[in-house]
Amino acid sequence: MDPEWLSGSSGVAPQLAWSLKTEADILATAYARETGFTYVTDESGCLHAIDRKGEIASVTRGYRDGDLLAWADNGSSGVIITECEQITRLSPKLKSVWSATLPAEAISVAIDPYGNHVAVGLSNRNTIILNWKNKRATEFETMRPLYYLRFLTTETQLIGAANQGLMCCHDLTGEELWREQITSNVGDLRITGDANTVLLAGFNHGVQMYDDEGTHRGSYMVEGTPKLVDCTFVAENVAVTTVERHLYWLDADGEMRWAAELDEELIGLHCDALGAGLIIATQSGWLHRLEWR
Repeated sequence: MDPEWLSGSSGVAPQLAWSLKTEADILATAYARETGFTYVTDESGCLHAIDRKGEIASVTRGYRDGDLLAWADNGSSGVIITECEQITRLSPKLKSVWSATLPAEAISVAIDPYGNHVAVGLSNRNTIILNWKNKRATEFETMRPLYYLRFLTTETQLIGAANQGLMCCHDLTGEELWREQITSNVGDLRITGDANTVLLAGFNHGVQMYDDEGTHRGSYMVEGTPKLVDCTFVAENVAVTTVERHLYWLDADGEMRWAAELDEELIGLHCDALGAGLIIATQSGWLHRLEWR
């Protein structure tokens, strides 16, 4: 049965491809762009791997308070942080490869598209980068703690953003390549698969666009306060959710193709790489895949 908010949407309406509900409220989600798998943690400590068809491919338990989750685009590995300080690297079947205790509270995590490096932002303003063998590649300090981290797909570089005031790019040695001052609070950070566009969900200024050198290239404006954002591989489509629980599906020019008013808060938002569909995760445990055919 379609959710009520879907029937009341406007624009080019999608079809509901599948729905799935987890055992408890969702804490975090991640998406592997190449395989189309979605990864979900919930408050019961359960970690799910869900395939393109909405079937549970793997499941494991014991990851309570796992509210930071990231997965490689090629599906080769992932990483979860539990209780703020315990990091575990995971295999495609959700088996633990290694675990370690972090030196401070973790606030963000990212894994590169091929699963070779993991970056963790810490509350003490440090960011550490680990290789696939759990060896520390580097550690660097920024002016503000980095609550959002993403690796580029085309270069071994890491882009991070603070909650406000800072966006920066570092290489694997920790060297700062560029830094930009941002004037709005940040709700989310995404990078296109071709690495040409960086998207920031700016609470007060829409979705801001930058190139891979930090140069501002414009913005997508929607009604409300942007909170989550994601895009297709080359930003042909952009999805945006707002604090006011609106969901927008935009084209490359920022024109609205579809919009809906949701009945609860979204925890996860993931675009299919080619723009065929959109996966959303609600706080109460529902996952829906929407498709435009």
